[in-house]
This record gives sequence, structure tokens and C-alpha cells, in this order.
Amino acid sequence: LDLPGQTGQAAKSELFVELLEAWFHNPVSALALCLWAEQDDFALELTARLAAFEPTMDFFKQLDQLVQLLESPIFSRLRMRLLRPSRHPALIKCLLGLAMILPQAGAFNLLRGRVNVLQSGMLLDARTASGPDSNACRDGLQPAGCSTDMAGLLGRFY
Repeated sequence: LDLPGQTGQAAKSELFVELLEAWFHNPVSALALCLWAEQDDFALELTARLAAFEPTMDFFKQLDQLVQLLESPIFSRLRMRLLRPSRHPALIKCLLGLAMILPQAGAFNLLRGRVNVLQSGMLLDARTASGPDSNACRDGLQPAGCSTDMAGLLGRFY
């Protein structure tokens, strides 16, 4: 989000708040905005509040559409963040909360499949946290055993 006359995180935060207030008329849409804007803590709080809503067919239909939307290309950043569960615990809790709210039907099964994939990411995350692989070049860092300038290469990528 590039805004003329404003810089950095403050401008993005201000825009997010303005959009969110306008989207509060539909709580599921507000949750989608929070997830897209990477506001995981706020999304988790909204999910907890959604659990207290009166369960209507319209509400479940909107949740179903949200889960379908999470599988679309616009939410690829969200899905990539799932690969680092220790860095995004609120996102994980939010998705698990949605799975608890949904009845066991199509959207629930789709979300359950995503959470099952997440378990593999959590195992990988636990493995890398327990001890770094001396031959791995990751996160743009250059460990002693790595001869490639990853940060330089990534700076030239697209």
C-alpha cells in the first residue's frame, strides 16, 4: 500500500483502521480483511467473538466463503506464513478457531486439510529450532558453511 504524502507503517495502519471500520457491518468480511492485512492478533480476537454469534445459515455460508477465499491466490501470503507457526501463533489459533466454529462439512474439511499440512510445518519448524543445519543457507543469512551470497541474489530476484 503506497499512499502519497504519508510514509511507512503509520500510513498502512491508518488505512487499515479506516477500512476495518467500514467493514465492521459484516464481521466475516472484517475477519477476511484482518487476515489479508496480516493482523493476526486482531483476527484471532474477531474469531473468538464470532463464536458467540447466533449460528444461522447465512453466517455459516459466509464462513464457508471465507474458507474458500483463503485458498485463493490473494491469500497466498497467509498460506506461506503458515510455514512458520512459531512466528505466527495467533494466525494458527485463528484458523483452528474457525475450524471449531464450522460444522463438519465442506469448508470444515478444506480447513482441516490445511491444518493437517500445517502440522508438517510445525514439525519442520521444531526441527530447525532444535539445531541449524550447517550446510543450509536460509532467511537470507550466510552461515559459515554457505558459499552463496543469498541476500545479494534475492535482492536481484524480480
